[in-house]
Amino acid sequence: MNQEIKDQWVKALKSGEYKQGYGKLAVKMSNGQQKHCCLGVLCELAVEAGIVEKIEVPMNVIFDDDDYEATMFEYEGEQVPDTPRVRNRTGYTLPERVKVWAGLDSDNPGVTRPHGYETTLSELNDSKIHNFEDIANIINEGL
Repeated sequence: MNQEIKDQWVKALKSGEYKQGYGKLAVKMSNGQQKHCCLGVLCELAVEAGIVEKIEVPMNVIFDDDDYEATMFEYEGEQVPDTPRVRNRTGYTLPERVKVWAGLDSDNPGVTRPHGYETTLSELNDSKIHNFEDIANIINEGL
């Protein structure tokens, strides 16, 4: 992974600026509050860098056992050289342009935990066991 982007990502996850969400890269709840997966935070950094743009997509979603009218965010934008301009329709994993920009080899990076346990960052995020501080430390140590 690109070290400079990794450092920015770890800092952003630890900043308290982003509220942790689950199941999607990023959503805006009916009350206007935005929630992000750890991968969605990386997408936000890509937006700031001009790599992709953030697009609102209305949806119904269940978060924290409550049904909300919400807006999912997709990330699409400027062409990264040698990368197809394909919109990330799932909203679950990194768009190709963000993956390439960050120097990652997967749209859902894997990490090895103590005792050899292998998992992905989205699984760590969505487990609701690990907060952004924990995930930032795992990224810092394992990517």
